Amino acid sequence: MTLKNRFTGLVDRAKQGQEHLEAAQDKAKADLQQDVDAAKAKAKAHHEKVEAKVDAAEDKASSAWSDLKDSWNNHVSKVKSDFSAKEAKLDAKLAAQEADLAESDASYAIDVALSAIEEAEDAVVYAIYARKYSDDLA
Repeated sequence: MTLKNRFTGLVDRAKQGQEHLEAAQDKAKADLQQDVDAAKAKAKAHHEKVEAKVDAAEDKASSAWSDLKDSWNNHVSKVKSDFSAKEAKLDAKLAAQEADLAESDASYAIDVALSAIEEAEDAVVYAIYARKYSDDLA
Protein backbone atom coordinates (compact mmCIF):
# COMPACT_ATOMS: atom_id res chain seq x y z
CA MET A 1 0.00 0.00 0.00
CA THR A 2 1.44 3.36 -0.99
CA LEU A 3 1.88 6.21 1.44
CA LYS A 4 -0.72 8.21 -0.49
CA ASN A 5 -3.25 5.37 -0.10
CA ARG A 6 -2.50 5.09 3.61
CA PHE A 7 -3.02 8.84 4.03
CA THR A 8 -6.32 8.59 2.13
CA GLY A 9 -7.30 5.80 4.53
CA LEU A 10 -6.56 8.14 7.41
CA VAL A 11 -8.86 10.78 5.93
CA ASP A 12 -11.59 8.19 5.34
CA ARG A 13 -11.28 6.97 8.94
CA ALA A 14 -11.64 10.54 10.20
CA LYS A 15 -14.84 10.89 8.15
CA GLN A 16 -16.18 7.65 9.64
CA GLY A 17 -15.41 8.99 13.10
CA GLN A 18 -17.32 12.17 12.36
CA GLU A 19 -20.37 10.20 11.16
CA HIS A 20 -20.22 8.00 14.27
CA LEU A 21 -20.09 11.02 16.57
CA GLU A 22 -23.02 12.66 14.80
CA ALA A 23 -25.07 9.48 15.24
CA ALA A 24 -24.05 9.26 18.92
CA GLN A 25 -25.80 12.55 19.68
CA ASP A 26 -29.20 10.86 19.27
CA LYS A 27 -28.45 7.66 21.20
CA ALA A 28 -29.59 6.71 24.68
CA LYS A 29 -27.05 6.45 27.51
CA ALA A 30 -27.23 2.63 27.61
CA ASP A 31 -26.55 2.43 23.88
CA LEU A 32 -23.66 4.85 24.28
CA GLN A 33 -22.18 2.65 27.02
CA GLN A 34 -22.16 -0.24 24.55
CA ASP A 35 -20.49 2.04 22.01
CA VAL A 36 -17.89 3.09 24.59
CA ASP A 37 -17.13 -0.55 25.42
CA ALA A 38 -16.87 -1.44 21.73
CA ALA A 39 -14.68 1.60 21.06
CA LYS A 40 -12.37 0.64 23.92
CA ALA A 41 -12.00 -2.88 22.55
CA LYS A 42 -11.42 -1.58 19.02
CA ALA A 43 -8.92 1.03 20.25
CA LYS A 44 -7.08 -1.62 22.25
CA ALA A 45 -6.86 -3.93 19.24
CA HIS A 46 -5.67 -1.07 17.02
CA HIS A 47 -3.19 0.05 19.69
CA GLU A 48 -1.72 -3.46 19.87
CA LYS A 49 -1.46 -3.57 16.07
CA VAL A 50 0.29 -0.20 15.99
CA GLU A 51 2.57 -1.21 18.86
CA ALA A 52 3.64 -4.28 16.91
CA LYS A 53 4.46 -2.14 13.89
CA VAL A 54 6.28 0.41 16.03
CA ASP A 55 8.26 -2.27 17.81
CA ALA A 56 9.21 -3.80 14.46
CA ALA A 57 10.39 -0.43 13.15
CA GLU A 58 11.77 0.97 16.42
CA ASP A 59 15.34 1.17 15.11
CA LYS A 60 14.16 3.32 12.23
CA ALA A 61 11.81 5.51 14.24
CA SER A 62 12.97 8.90 15.41
CA SER A 63 13.11 9.57 19.11
CA ALA A 64 10.53 12.36 18.73
CA TRP A 65 7.90 9.88 17.53
CA SER A 66 8.85 7.45 20.29
CA ASP A 67 8.51 10.24 22.86
CA LEU A 68 5.11 11.23 21.45
CA LYS A 69 3.98 7.60 21.52
CA ASP A 70 5.10 7.17 25.13
CA SER A 71 3.52 10.44 26.20
CA TRP A 72 0.24 9.61 24.51
CA ASN A 73 0.17 6.06 25.94
CA ASN A 74 0.76 7.42 29.43
CA HIS A 75 -1.98 10.02 28.98
CA VAL A 76 -4.50 7.46 27.70
CA SER A 77 -3.71 5.04 30.51
CA LYS A 78 -4.08 7.74 33.15
CA VAL A 79 -7.40 8.99 31.76
CA LYS A 80 -8.83 5.46 31.56
CA SER A 81 -7.56 4.55 35.00
CA ASP A 82 -8.80 7.75 36.60
CA PHE A 83 -12.23 7.46 35.03
CA SER A 84 -12.65 3.77 35.85
CA ALA A 85 -11.71 4.35 39.48
CA LYS A 86 -14.15 7.25 39.85
CA GLU A 87 -16.99 5.99 37.69
CA ALA A 88 -18.78 4.03 40.41
CA LYS A 89 -18.59 6.81 43.02
CA LEU A 90 -19.65 9.87 41.07
CA ASP A 91 -22.45 12.12 42.19
CA ALA A 92 -24.08 14.65 39.86
CA LYS A 93 -21.54 17.41 40.52
CA LEU A 94 -18.56 15.13 40.13
CA ALA A 95 -20.13 13.57 37.05
CA ALA A 96 -20.36 17.03 35.47
CA GLN A 97 -16.73 17.73 36.37
CA GLU A 98 -15.72 14.35 34.98
CA ALA A 99 -17.65 15.11 31.79
CA ASP A 100 -15.79 18.43 31.52
CA LEU A 101 -12.50 16.60 31.95
CA ALA A 102 -13.50 13.98 29.37
CA GLU A 103 -14.40 16.76 26.92
CA SER A 104 -11.08 18.44 27.59
CA ASP A 105 -9.24 15.16 27.01
CA ALA A 106 -11.21 14.63 23.80
CA SER A 107 -10.25 18.12 22.65
CA TYR A 108 -6.60 17.36 23.40
CA ALA A 109 -6.85 14.06 21.52
CA ILE A 110 -8.29 15.91 18.52
CA ASP A 111 -5.45 18.44 18.66
CA VAL A 112 -2.89 15.62 18.78
CA ALA A 113 -4.64 13.84 15.90
CA LEU A 114 -4.70 17.01 13.80
CA SER A 115 -1.03 17.53 14.49
CA ALA A 116 -0.33 13.92 13.60
CA ILE A 117 -2.25 14.32 10.33
CA GLU A 118 -0.21 17.40 9.47
CA GLU A 119 3.00 15.54 10.33
CA ALA A 120 1.86 12.56 8.27
CA GLU A 121 1.09 14.81 5.31
CA ASP A 122 4.51 16.44 5.58
CA ALA A 123 6.19 13.03 5.88
CA VAL A 124 4.35 11.67 2.83
CA VAL A 125 5.22 14.74 0.73
CA TYR A 126 8.86 14.48 1.81
CA ALA A 127 8.90 10.74 1.04
CA ILE A 128 7.54 11.43 -2.45
CA TYR A 129 10.15 14.16 -2.94
CA ALA A 130 12.95 11.93 -1.64
CA ARG A 131 11.93 9.08 -3.95
CA LYS A 132 11.82 11.41 -6.99
CA TYR A 133 15.18 12.90 -6.02
CA SER A 134 16.62 9.40 -5.68
CA ASP A 135 15.16 8.39 -9.05
CA ASP A 136 16.70 11.48 -10.68
CA LEU A 137 20.12 10.54 -9.33
CA ALA A 138 19.85 6.94 -10.50
